[in-house]
Amino acid sequence: MSFETMSLATGTVHKGPSLRNRVPILLGLKRVLDPDGSGRGLTGRGIDISAGTGPHLEVLAPGFPTLNWTATEYLPMQDQTGDGPSPLEVIDAFSVGTHANVSPSRPLDLTRPVGEWDEALQAMTGEVRLAFCCNVIHITPWAVAEGLFAGAGRWLKDDGVLAIYGPFAEDGVFSSEGNRKFNDTLRGRNSEWGIRDLVREVDPLAQSVGLQRQGRLEMPANNLLVFFGRA
Repeated sequence: MSFETMSLATGTVHKGPSLRNRVPILLGLKRVLDPDGSGRGLTGRGIDISAGTGPHLEVLAPGFPTLNWTATEYLPMQDQTGDGPSPLEVIDAFSVGTHANVSPSRPLDLTRPVGEWDEALQAMTGEVRLAFCCNVIHITPWAVAEGLFAGAGRWLKDDGVLAIYGPFAEDGVFSSEGNRKFNDTLRGRNSEWGIRDLVREVDPLAQSVGLQRQGRLEMPANNLLVFFGRA
């Protein structure tokens, strides 16, 4: 079976890594947020941040049916004027209408001040039970991580959780030689990219917006699923 799924509506594809990791991610999220499968306490909004083509939303929406889901994606200027489908249209083709608990996706440039974000996203203040972000902060400038936590600090309910998936270092130590080499490759491509250090970089950023790390799960391929909540 192919690890790419074709969208009949748009002709675009979900890439293989997202299809391979989305079920382990869902199981990890359920283990922490809904261990008995009852859904108790899981009310409010879910937000899939920088959702790509929306592969994770396809399992998050049915996996957490009591949350009202919205996806976001960066919308380059050319996609606002081009003839083809925008990233938001691609996401919506997979999930809006298929899952009753999914609203149309919204544009989000995490490098912009929160006050300049889409009005619908700004209106989610204090309503988000689960904010999820996958494989983003190591392949973007640090300003994106700052925007992600600024948003989470604003969006999360008192019991809300920000869950971030991807490769991390911890206090200067990489989890594998492969991740160390991957970090070198990333920084060679763009000096503003690179695997982020949980202890030295991410935890202090979380604390600056009133959040703290609540846990971490080891995931396949030397990745982590890291959870942050209100301090």
